[in-house]
Amino acid sequence: MGKRYYCDFCDKTIPNNHDMIKKHNEGAQHQTLKNSYYLKYKDLETKLYEERQKRPCFKYFNLGFCTFGDLCRDSHKNKEQIQQMEDLYRLECHKKVKLEEEKLERSNKSLRKKNYGPKEYLTEYLNREENEKLENFFPKYNLPKKLAIYNESVLPPSLKSPTYKDFINYEPNSWTDDSN
Repeated sequence: MGKRYYCDFCDKTIPNNHDMIKKHNEGAQHQTLKNSYYLKYKDLETKLYEERQKRPCFKYFNLGFCTFGDLCRDSHKNKEQIQQMEDLYRLECHKKVKLEEEKLERSNKSLRKKNYGPKEYLTEYLNREENEKLENFFPKYNLPKKLAIYNESVLPPSLKSPTYKDFINYEPNSWTDDSN
């Protein structure tokens, strides 16, 4: 008994033969299932762009149905539906811009409280960026569950988790006498 190829989209197994797999992947059922699967993960901008590129489906709008379904090269959406998609996209973009503005406003409020000028703001920003990079560079340590219940100030220094400043300020001690 030879090995078999399993298709996740179709939930089928077929003989593991290059020609059989190629024939299966080019099949209408596989293409339909694959397209419907990936359609779930497309963002609104991509869907809208694709719909704008397509021309209206003659069969769908004149006969009321299209035999190709999701595999049809033409659009099955009328102008009102495309307009609704555009409105949704604009609303989504507006929400993103609004969130960015709110985030910027919050950061500006914190700076105004400190009465920073441009020079002070720049130095603090660069210091904050540098500290974040340093914090991400050094490893983070977690205490074992049994010790985590204690306040870290109660623990002896050997059990406290080191911070990135401890790594920076570390000066190795020598076990040998280097003065000779």
